[in-house]
Amino acid sequence: MERLKRVVVWVCVIISVILVEYVNALSPKPTQPVLVAQVHGQNYGWANKDRGGTVTVGTTGKSLRLEAIRVWVEGRGIGVVYQTHLAGIGWVTATGDGKMSGTTGQGRRLEAIAFNFTGSHAGSAYDIQYRAHVAGIGWQGWRSGGEVAGTTGKSRAIEALQIRVIERKTPDLGSKLADGIRRVDYYIDSSATQFVNRINGAVHNWMYTGWDNPLYMERLYHNQGSDIDIYSVPYVFPNRPNVVGVTGFYDNQNRQIINYRNPNSRHDYSIIWMSSAHQNMEYFDAAIKHELGHAFGMDHSKNLWSIMYENQSMQVRSVQKVDSDKLIDLYGWDW
Repeated sequence: MERLKRVVVWVCVIISVILVEYVNALSPKPTQPVLVAQVHGQNYGWANKDRGGTVTVGTTGKSLRLEAIRVWVEGRGIGVVYQTHLAGIGWVTATGDGKMSGTTGQGRRLEAIAFNFTGSHAGSAYDIQYRAHVAGIGWQGWRSGGEVAGTTGKSRAIEALQIRVIERKTPDLGSKLADGIRRVDYYIDSSATQFVNRINGAVHNWMYTGWDNPLYMERLYHNQGSDIDIYSVPYVFPNRPNVVGVTGFYDNQNRQIINYRNPNSRHDYSIIWMSSAHQNMEYFDAAIKHELGHAFGMDHSKNLWSIMYENQSMQVRSVQKVDSDKLIDLYGWDW
């Protein structure tokens, strides 16, 4: 009887395994996003749509400018956002998911563009790459999510674009906090008392981005054992008049780590110096979030929509999903 029971149990196990495999075989597998793009160009108006994993729109060898573009994604949980730089206007507000960016009927050339994926699967599996064919230059190199393709300030038209979907890479990473980010203790020095609310607001923005990440921060009222110390200085940084904040990295012997752009490096704490000489408080708020990103181990980004964007004239003022994803790239789910 006991032997019969064992046989029945094993038969049930085998049937369960077969059923699971069968259900998995029937379940739809995530597929690579499919891009659809359409451009409006000089003399030819709206061109036919191109669709695929890689799309090419516009013309080469005809000296015909692009004037407007629409792009969308056929894929589960993924959208696309784009921002264009137009002759006589400059950067216009970002749009996406099939909406037009640019102009028609104005003879206005499209000079630069940046793309990024959005949505629940964006960043976790796929990146978007693109390159521009520019008048007088030809094809530029490939750019990836948020980087600028084309030119600004040179009066050169984009004549064609290639856009493609690639498996995600994880650039823009630097030295990691040795103790991880499950709990990050920060200290605000008395020199930065006037900025306490702004600093706490930046911390709150990083902790509650709207997207899951493993970061938790708590304020200390002394710098014994703190992970991030924040100070304010009353002067403009020498030779860096447009810089609002600077971050330094240190080991447990209080030695500064010079090669902080190494993802294999570990720092025990960091010090952020913020310049109170800058009067633009909206920019100050973005800069402290930017410097906190460095303290967590994030390098500058070429992504226009990242709080870690390398140019001081940041396009965004709050932490974005791409930034939250970088924390996961660095630390995993360290709960």
